[in-house]
Amino acid sequence: MYLQLSNAQVLETGQSVIHHAAGDLAMPESIRRTLHPPQTGILNLQSLVSNPGFAPSIQLASLQKMLEKEIRRTLVDITSEINSRLVFGIGCIPMILIGIGLGILKRGGHLLSAFGASCVPGAVLIVAIISGKQVAGNTRWGEATPGVLIMWAGLAFLLLLAAGIYARLLRH
Repeated sequence: MYLQLSNAQVLETGQSVIHHAAGDLAMPESIRRTLHPPQTGILNLQSLVSNPGFAPSIQLASLQKMLEKEIRRTLVDITSEINSRLVFGIGCIPMILIGIGLGILKRGGHLLSAFGASCVPGAVLIVAIISGKQVAGNTRWGEATPGVLIMWAGLAFLLLLAAGIYARLLRH
């Protein structure tokens, strides 16, 4: 029997081992009996778990559930992080356009008044991104969709605000 481990980690040191393999291992007799056609090649752990003759212990089942939960949480974190970076990157364009439009509208006022007014929509976008990430990380829903919608709603608000400012500029 041949054992192959991918992304293993040494418990004592915490060092990651990319690939570890061990060969010429003796298959336990209990597992050999559960396999109807004897396999001599690489043993697939999924086939053992799905085999009705091999039931995982209560500890193994609870560890599998914890691993599935951690995988789902990690996927939600990845999804929310990707969307937050996309929203922030795309949101820079309407923030610049809003700053330009407000600079034209407030050209007779104080120099920093247009800058100060253009910072408010940027703060709204940041708040939408942070709150979207928090909602996505909430474990009750188990998915990132509501949080992602909040992030993209902040970007939609900026786009509507930029369109409103430029519509006002076109009227003048």
